[in-house]
Amino acid sequence: MIFMWRYIFDLDNTLFYTDNLNNLSYNYALKRVGLEEINGKYRITREVIKEKYPDLSEKTKNKIIKIKQQYFKENLEKIELNIELLNKLKDLEEEKCILWTSADKERAISILKYYGILGKFKNKLFSKKNNIKKDIDKICQIFKCKKEELYFYEDDINIINKLKILNLKIDIQPK
Repeated sequence: MIFMWRYIFDLDNTLFYTDNLNNLSYNYALKRVGLEEINGKYRITREVIKEKYPDLSEKTKNKIIKIKQQYFKENLEKIELNIELLNKLKDLEEEKCILWTSADKERAISILKYYGILGKFKNKLFSKKNNIKKDIDKICQIFKCKKEELYFYEDDINIINKLKILNLKIDIQPK
């Protein structure tokens, strides 16, 4: 059987290696509100902040997030690119590509615009990736295809394992 592949790209640490800028951004925000930096974590998240500083007020948490997001958007040039995968994306027709990401929508759009690939996707699916089967169904509806025609680019081992259980084609993107 000959497949007409449809390509599904993850954003963070797949198309772009964002961990370093993410951590710089959070640590910048923490310093701005008078807190110590967090070091030694692979990727600082909101959950990591809550764990390290469980008594933070909602107001301070929101301030940290706002400062972090602003710093991130102002320093997009510090993102490390997955050149090989970005070149592959640029060679594909937009009608065959979807962005599937759990990234913050505004941050993701900023990255795509900055690097000139916002229009390289038929659709952008923002999802927490909690219900993979539901997301796959939605992707198949968008493409009007069968799940066997999907080709994923992903770095998250938990998502990769779930895709493997569904017998889907995956190109694992390690850094």
